[in-house]
Amino acid sequence: MADNPLLTEVDHALVPGLTDPWLSIFFDAANSAAARFAPCVTETGADSGLRAEAKLIVLRAIERVRGTPEYARSQTAGPFSITYITGGRGILDKDDRAALQDLCERTGAGSARGSFPEPDNYDPLFARPGRRGWW
Repeated sequence: MADNPLLTEVDHALVPGLTDPWLSIFFDAANSAAARFAPCVTETGADSGLRAEAKLIVLRAIERVRGTPEYARSQTAGPFSITYITGGRGILDKDDRAALQDLCERTGAGSARGSFPEPDNYDPLFARPGRRGWW
């Protein structure tokens, strides 16, 4: 986890209508994403302006996910029920991830992102040129 989480308990009031445990789940996911895509805003002593921009991006993403009618589904069978999130890829979309990465890149504080592509780009890694079927 980050040295200096982006969203803390002080920020709970910024997401009205969302209570625990969902509030904690969304905040943990947002802090994890911010640490991955914009490590410069989660370091101790980070610029307060960059942190404010990152916080706005992440809170906007949380509101967008909450505003989606299908972000959570429930199923009930007899006395049993389950609720699960249907979004699939987390809180941030491609634009949010790019905006967070841009925060560190434009200040020169960006770190290496590694050699692996984003999860939605894995298909070309497993493609077999010249093969048309399983035979």
